[in-house]
Amino acid sequence: MTLDRNVKVRFIEYMPSKPNTWRRELFMPTNEIMERVSRMGKLAPKDKKSWGGPARVFKLEGAIRDIGFVSPVTTHVCDNYNRLRLTSGGEPINCLFNTEKMDSMPYLVNGASDEDIAFAISARIRLGPKAKGRKKSGT
Repeated sequence: MTLDRNVKVRFIEYMPSKPNTWRRELFMPTNEIMERVSRMGKLAPKDKKSWGGPARVFKLEGAIRDIGFVSPVTTHVCDNYNRLRLTSGGEPINCLFNTEKMDSMPYLVNGASDEDIAFAISARIRLGPKAKGRKKSGT
């Protein structure tokens, strides 16, 4: 898709984000994914921009856009993670491995100010997995 379209592609290792969901037959490590992609041409590493997040970014020779590889299982990418997701239930999640939840619905339902909501979410981010002793990338 990156060869002839202005589309960024990210390959993310299958990861168990909920208890009892690991299925070995669904897992393919990043090095194997990269090996398969490199059969299409040479993968050249690219400098990561500030929004690169946990992806290791490459460009396939002759491609229009880049390809990223995210390895949450084989390399623990938490230190480089710069995404925040909001679930449909109103829970901000800063790490898909994090099992602790923040219930933001009381803020939203009870008419909290934008500043109060921003403060609560910022506090949640600061108390994320890194603050709780999560393994650092590469360890």
